[in-house]
Amino acid sequence: MTKKSPPSRSTRLLLEEGAFEAGPPRARRRDLVLSRALCRYRFFERPADLSNAEFAKARQLFAEAHAPYPNTGMMILRAPKGASIWYWDKAKSAEFPNAEISPESVWRGVGEDGWRVITCAEGYEAQYWQDKTLIASSWRRQALSAAQWRAFVLSVEAQGLAAPELAPSPIEAAFADGAWRRSLVKAPLSWADVEKIGFSAALCALAASALFCGQGLRFGAYSAEARARHSELEARFRDDRELARALLHYRQVEAFSAASDRALVLTALTEAQETAGEFGLNLRAWRADSAGLSFSFESAIGETPVREIVSAIEAQPHLCNATPEIAGPREIEVRADLSACEGADLDTVR
Repeated sequence: MTKKSPPSRSTRLLLEEGAFEAGPPRARRRDLVLSRALCRYRFFERPADLSNAEFAKARQLFAEAHAPYPNTGMMILRAPKGASIWYWDKAKSAEFPNAEISPESVWRGVGEDGWRVITCAEGYEAQYWQDKTLIASSWRRQALSAAQWRAFVLSVEAQGLAAPELAPSPIEAAFADGAWRRSLVKAPLSWADVEKIGFSAALCALAASALFCGQGLRFGAYSAEARARHSELEARFRDDRELARALLHYRQVEAFSAASDRALVLTALTEAQETAGEFGLNLRAWRADSAGLSFSFESAIGETPVREIVSAIEAQPHLCNATPEIAGPREIEVRADLSACEGADLDTVR
């Protein structure tokens, strides 16, 4: 099967019959939004007696046990009362294996507590919200009839708010809320992920071996062998975009280490990633040299608390003098010094 990239930024919404139309304005380059017609929903209420670790396992088991398709894609979101779980048939998006899938509904924002019906790109969605948590959701191609509304109401257990006799009039919920990303539960590692981790470990092992063994008498022969094995692994995974980015970062670290006596770039990068995560952001790209560390994330100036992010970065022990810059229409770059931080223990890894 030929791999395709997601459609253009202006057509990110995949409809039931395979056509595309305009998606949310805040969609990223790799986002592919699925019409509500292609998705199913379940809510998992958190048992009161479970620890965080136990709940995480129970949440994953529940989601997998209720997977409705032979090859199910899923998204799990943390919610105040438990977990919101969205499902879709991976066969519908198989042409876009590198896309980041999200259901249309999560872009419609959090509803007020109670019952509502929203207009979707295709059809209508009945929802029941409680404590800012989507407890129940049901999709219909046409406006809900009285019988369909009663069936939806009866399907909701432990209703905290009384439902109206008839379905409320459909409302147009804004299609631009990307706050759901902050609640996203990362998928557990797959065998493919484990293979990639093993490959990364192999790269590190080869680099370390070349460094130490290269100091011996057989430096030339061993280095040639290590480079050959390195090239073989690279060729094997050449078509993997994420791994290609990892290789680029690896070479950047290698170049930085060659030019610097202090190997703190990975520590500083970890601090930058942690800071970005606190604001629901992911680092898009980074680079390091003898002058410092530079990294960027995808977000518009008006949508991101840049000052707060810069303050949080400068609060880290290995990053200081952070300066934000506009790197593109939806990209912010931050450059920070690595070695000029007063009082920082540069040899300590947190």
